[in-house]
Amino acid sequence: MEYSVTDYFEADANLKKAIHEINLHSHAMRKQPLNEAKKRMKIAAEKIDELTEIFTWETTNTDHIRRAFITLACSIESQLVAIRLTGLFPDLYNGTNNPSQLMEDITRGFLESLKSRGRFQPGIVIKTGILAWKDESLMSYVKDMQRHLERSTFDNLLEAVTYFEKSGLLLQLMIQPSSIKKPANNYII
Repeated sequence: MEYSVTDYFEADANLKKAIHEINLHSHAMRKQPLNEAKKRMKIAAEKIDELTEIFTWETTNTDHIRRAFITLACSIESQLVAIRLTGLFPDLYNGTNNPSQLMEDITRGFLESLKSRGRFQPGIVIKTGILAWKDESLMSYVKDMQRHLERSTFDNLLEAVTYFEKSGLLLQLMIQPSSIKKPANNYII
């Protein structure tokens, strides 16, 4: 069977979507769409189970993934240090209109390294801005990641996928709109 990390995340997204649809249709008591959503949920759950089993046995190049994650974390850290020296802040929007673009860019970089099994480490460019926020949490995140990964290994592909999922969730929790400091004045420009 041909398999990939992308297949796993597609099945996970399908499972979440089916669960959401089941919740919607069960409250509305729509039998036909509910049964279809349950079938899609079962198929997605079976796919995840199958890939989880395969990933448990897949040990080829898993250390490449760990090293790619370390390389990306070091790159992010060096950019954050350089940004601090300018007196600016990392731009949460990262040059776009999306307030979570920085988090998405960082997550996407780690995901691309995972999907390529460590053969590719995309360059993540962190843009700067004047909007103050508690960016120390991002620095702590990448330093903790480096420390953890330097002391550990990924014994199989499932460990790498699980680490990615957990660290992505942690990043979401650390970088939230509540971390943005409000301006001292209330002027509307």
